[in-house]
Amino acid sequence: MFKVLRFQAYTLHVDPTFWSTLYGLKLDVWKLDDSEKSCGAIVSNNSVYLDRTSLDISEEKKTEDVQQQSEEGKNRIRSLSGILRVFNTKNDLLKFYEEGKYTLLRSKYEFVFLIHADLKQYSFDYFFAWCTTFPFAQFYAKYESREQAQTSAFPYSIVKKPDCFVLPWVARTDIYKEYSKGVRMFRFGADSSNPPCSILVKCDNFNKVRYTGWSSATVTTVNLSQTMDPHLAMEQNADLNLKLMVWKHEPNLPLEQLRKLKCLLIGAGTVGCSVARLLIAWGMRDITFVDCAHVSPSNPVRQNLYTSTDVGKEKAITAAEALTTILPSVHAKGYTLDVPMPGHKNLGTPKDIEDLNLLIEKTDVIFLSTDSREGRWLPIALAKLHNKDIINIAINYASLLIQYIKEDNGCYFCTDPVAPGDTMSSRTIDEKCTITRPGVSFIASALAVEFYVDIVRGVAKHHQIRYNLSDMRFQCDVTHKNAICSCCSVEILSELSDKRDAFIEDVKIEPSMISDLSGYSDEYRDSMEYDIQSVSSASDGEEVEV
Repeated sequence: MFKVLRFQAYTLHVDPTFWSTLYGLKLDVWKLDDSEKSCGAIVSNNSVYLDRTSLDISEEKKTEDVQQQSEEGKNRIRSLSGILRVFNTKNDLLKFYEEGKYTLLRSKYEFVFLIHADLKQYSFDYFFAWCTTFPFAQFYAKYESREQAQTSAFPYSIVKKPDCFVLPWVARTDIYKEYSKGVRMFRFGADSSNPPCSILVKCDNFNKVRYTGWSSATVTTVNLSQTMDPHLAMEQNADLNLKLMVWKHEPNLPLEQLRKLKCLLIGAGTVGCSVARLLIAWGMRDITFVDCAHVSPSNPVRQNLYTSTDVGKEKAITAAEALTTILPSVHAKGYTLDVPMPGHKNLGTPKDIEDLNLLIEKTDVIFLSTDSREGRWLPIALAKLHNKDIINIAINYASLLIQYIKEDNGCYFCTDPVAPGDTMSSRTIDEKCTITRPGVSFIASALAVEFYVDIVRGVAKHHQIRYNLSDMRFQCDVTHKNAICSCCSVEILSELSDKRDAFIEDVKIEPSMISDLSGYSDEYRDSMEYDIQSVSSASDGEEVEV
């Protein structure tokens, strides 16, 4: 009894190496040339495979394919020869397909591959056709035990179903070609579930033919930006260490939470530069620098975002640019502005105040490493006002201090509520530069970032870290808010909130008003006992340009 002979649709597999090779050819060799190119493919188990070797159509490769075909024929592997066209716009691709989708199937080639390559987005739109000729009338078949003189043998297996026989697509054109030569008997090989067998094929109207083979009637798009974009590849590799940490040591590391943090670095010197490098190593990608200085000749040897060619450039902007050369996916910005300070009446404009306030308002965490005690006053006060995290970093010759300032714990001025004033104008050259052992700033930067990561993780149990290189000892403390603090007391923050610019301008001229406003005075100090852990013993700063 004859049954319908059907053919299972083929599957197309395009290896990423094909797209990367085509990308390079289009960019460097073909450019705007969208003419026909030769292309090769391999068929195995009813699947069509293309990889980077498909674009190598040398005679040497053709010979290899023929050898492979003969040696591995028993494994149903064969080669196809086709044409490739790479269009410059998607509209060109769609128009060419619509106008020629039927005539292209009559091509002398075995397949047609039409592609639009978006080189900027690493995206590819395509149509693929395995050009197949077939009669309009249906093929019918039945099992036949008799042997005939003209019998064609194929390595494919045939599947018997109640109402039809099923063969892979790869047999469709082969049967048509052999049938046109007068062959009616076909023998098929065995597989794990089907024994070898022979079938007798018939077709009632063989002369009228049709053409088919498009893998899809609509355009297919593959986006390889995640694998081909060198910036994204760099990003993936940059996060490799973090992912290994999750696999091996810390399955609950909040990597996504860290990645989303907006980080503001006030001070782009030795500490600021090192902090930035460590932040991107932890996966943070939104980093803003604030500094008023320019790169000096003494900076590059200690400050790892600058080189000798940067001397004279604005630090904040140069640091941001350097960070993006290290990891292009980082969103880094730099702002050159003077931070207004108590006792410095000519430092800081209303625009500087406005810019600093907006930057603090929009950030999540501030890493503070300014070059003076008074330089920390306004950033801490504004951060307290906007309820932002602060990591305050101070270094000295062989010691360092790192503070976490947030909510009700103590700030930099709580343990020493004396109002900040001008400590810089009368400094000698040895006082203007922070004289410190070279490793102290890097140790401080590393501890500051690791400390904050532990804070985000919720495992930090203290508010500040002191370390002295001379005896290699750490001291970790919990801090408490001081009601008469010259920076974060209720009175100071209320005045800053109500009269921001006017209050800051007054403080620049007369810093002693801070003590009066907070309730602190010499008489009050003499009458109270404080357990003062002097912050200034660690250091008031990084370095000042000379």
